[in-house]
Amino acid sequence: MSTNTTSDVALSSGSSYSEFDSSDDTPPLYQVDLSLPPQSRYLQICNEYKDEMAKLVEIYDNLLSFAPSPRFFAFLAKKLLRRVYTREETQEIGGISKATELPIHLVVAYNTFLDLLSGCMSGGAQVNVPGVQGSRMMHFRNLDWGMDPLRRLIIRVEYIFDGNVIAR
Repeated sequence: MSTNTTSDVALSSGSSYSEFDSSDDTPPLYQVDLSLPPQSRYLQICNEYKDEMAKLVEIYDNLLSFAPSPRFFAFLAKKLLRRVYTREETQEIGGISKATELPIHLVVAYNTFLDLLSGCMSGGAQVNVPGVQGSRMMHFRNLDWGMDPLRRLIIRVEYIFDGNVIAR
């Protein structure tokens, strides 16, 4: 019989996370501080998942192999996939790219195309949490595709601003 060893750990960056116990199906919990500069917000997560994220290159290459001209689309991706919707989001993606040593076009591709190409969906729901007064908005994402390397990257995130949790 195993016990749940999930514990909160304070990080020097002011963020915190809960360690993942493989005997428990609950993904680790991280706090992303939106008070930090955009390029610094995800550094703790990136440092811990850098090796796993490097394995995603295989998924990208595999998806490209289905294109009529993979080399052309790879070239086009490098030229076009350099930013996302807002400057702030682009700075966050840039920080992730730098911390994981993945080219920015791959991080942008993962951020946008996996949802489109894999049939992935996400949503939000207003829920009542036991022991908490009032309701909270919760985000969810389904994982109905067969990309096992992505499953090892599942985490839970609380977004904080000025020390307060503002989103989960």
